Amino acid sequence: MFPILTFAKGEIIVRAHSLIQHGSPVVLGDIVDMQGVDEGTKAQLMKLPLSAAPAVGETLEFSMTAISGMLRSALDFADLPHVKIPHQVVIERSSHKWEAANVEKELMQLWQPSCLECKLELSDLTLPAGEFSNWTLKAKAEMPKGGFSIPVEVRKDGQMVTLWIQGQLTIRKLVPVAKRVLYFGERIQAADVEWIWRDVTMAQDGVPSSTDVLGRRIKTALRSGDIVFAGNLEREKALRRGEVARVISGHGEWEVSTNAIAQQDAEVGDTVTLKNPRTNRDLTGVVVAKDEVEIR
Repeated sequence: MFPILTFAKGEIIVRAHSLIQHGSPVVLGDIVDMQGVDEGTKAQLMKLPLSAAPAVGETLEFSMTAISGMLRSALDFADLPHVKIPHQVVIERSSHKWEAANVEKELMQLWQPSCLECKLELSDLTLPAGEFSNWTLKAKAEMPKGGFSIPVEVRKDGQMVTLWIQGQLTIRKLVPVAKRVLYFGERIQAADVEWIWRDVTMAQDGVPSSTDVLGRRIKTALRSGDIVFAGNLEREKALRRGEVARVISGHGEWEVSTNAIAQQDAEVGDTVTLKNPRTNRDLTGVVVAKDEVEIR
């Protein structure tokens, strides 16, 4: 996944695989998740036509170029939010028949947007016995860790009742893995790690990106084959006491900046105090990058 344009506020995420259960023409709203997009833009994009609906059990495929072209033609460049589009977009018409394969597809569509870079694997899926033509999953969008029990509402004997689906969810991510023993205080080099798909279902820590790993100092020793989690890396100071930092305020055309002297050490995300050498007055802001502070 990668961004196309980043001019307007908000984010549009196009799903790699989407299920539809209707025979109406497919619109963009059937295959995207939107966050922070203004209501006018959202309403326009949700109705953007893509294609006639596929037949039951059949699929449609769109390239990244085709989807981005439709977005560009629908809106001015300046109106496009941050957009993420996979290289291939698949739209499948579900039969909604009560069987494990259809339930699995719906669960995947529900959970995948929570972690677009993850590979999700379902196993030991157990469905309540019966034949139900009318059923609706009541699962939360937040992914479970390992075993799960999901309510499903079905029509049985003329009334709606709640039954339960059980299964196991495995979450895999492409993670940096130590190729040798890494000792406390060492800086990681490219030859020290390899990127491998690993099970991170029960992981309590985040996975750093490739740019966040190289050159970083290890703060806890790792064995060969261990995953390098974000918590294993020392947080380097982005600002040190006595250094001159660029202080910015505002955004876009209204952005102004000045230089000030840091009064303390800080990391990205910390709130710091600086002194303006021209006015001798204190300023307070948040460290957003190395030697850069934003007043909010």
